[in-house]
Amino acid sequence: MPSVTDPLALLGKAAAGLNLQSLPAEAVQRGKQRVLDTLGCLVAGYNVGISESIRSYVTAAGGSPEATLLPGGQKTTVALAGLAHATYIHGLELSDAAPRGTCHPGNEIVPVALAMAERQGRGGDAIIAAVVAGYEVEIRFCRTSFPSAIYIV
Repeated sequence: MPSVTDPLALLGKAAAGLNLQSLPAEAVQRGKQRVLDTLGCLVAGYNVGISESIRSYVTAAGGSPEATLLPGGQKTTVALAGLAHATYIHGLELSDAAPRGTCHPGNEIVPVALAMAERQGRGGDAIIAAVVAGYEVEIRFCRTSFPSAIYIV
């Protein structure tokens, strides 16, 4: 069991405890903007690059009907929906970036937050809190993993 001073345990506990009411208004607004921007990238990237190949793979793989494959409406697992949606989002390389964290959090965070919320029957409040927590964790990991790549803007 991780110690109380284990940084990963502390970060995980803080992220898991987030809810919409505990977030500053600016974080909620930015979370909403990230979801909308990322969904726009998903739609724009639907027919680009390897998206058709990923869509064929996901459709053939099937799996438990946990999450909706956008924009077609087929059902698949959370993991496969996340894979397909992340591929679409990255297709045009227009997704958001966290230059001080050397990563593109929207590619990973938003599709999984949406798919998990669907599977668990959660709404917008839970999605926004999960997105904010996901961004916070991913950016911190990226900053720690690649400190020489961080530049101040």
